[in-house]
Amino acid sequence: MCKDRKVTEDLVKRAIAAGMEALVITPDPITVGRIRNNVRDGFVLPSHLRVPNFEPYFVDNGADLRHDTVTLVADSLTWADLEWVIKISTIPVILKGVMRPEDAERAIQCGVSGIIVSNLGGRSLDYAPSTLFMDGGIRSGTDIFKAIALGAEMVFIGRPIIYGLTVAGQEGVAHVLKILRVELQNAMKVSGCSTLDQIRSNRQMVVHEKYYSKF
Repeated sequence: MCKDRKVTEDLVKRAIAAGMEALVITPDPITVGRIRNNVRDGFVLPSHLRVPNFEPYFVDNGADLRHDTVTLVADSLTWADLEWVIKISTIPVILKGVMRPEDAERAIQCGVSGIIVSNLGGRSLDYAPSTLFMDGGIRSGTDIFKAIALGAEMVFIGRPIIYGLTVAGQEGVAHVLKILRVELQNAMKVSGCSTLDQIRSNRQMVVHEKYYSKF
């Protein structure tokens, strides 16, 4: 969501014209937390990175990606903003980044067609009266199994795909997906589940986090 609604409206129109079948809106803050591994490793974004879709709206055509992004993207998203996007869009709108049940309910009242529960590092929301998608922290087929058991209709994979793509391109992505699929199948077999619906019907298979190691 951009600070200038005209920019947002233009992006919506471009997405629809390109044949997109849905829009995903995220209220995630643009402020990045202090990631210790990145600090320790001295990680910074390479200077050559560009965001072509946004460069026409940047003040200096993306010469300073971080500064331009902060300048362009809104630092907050209101329910009125969400309702406005839904109003101007001719395709379904999905809200990504929902963390609380009351926000899920409010989003549905606004008219969203789906919700993505972004747990942003391991947190999860196990209830919402709508289509429930989940992403964040998925690293194994067992993680997918647990997400489905908690009610997710769809699970998105992020970093593992990027890792596979970086190492071996398309074949790397295919290999990562194969690993996750095999791990999910194994988890289903040892849990006595032959279908995904059977996973969802037994929520007690997911152990409460208080039983996990704190190390």
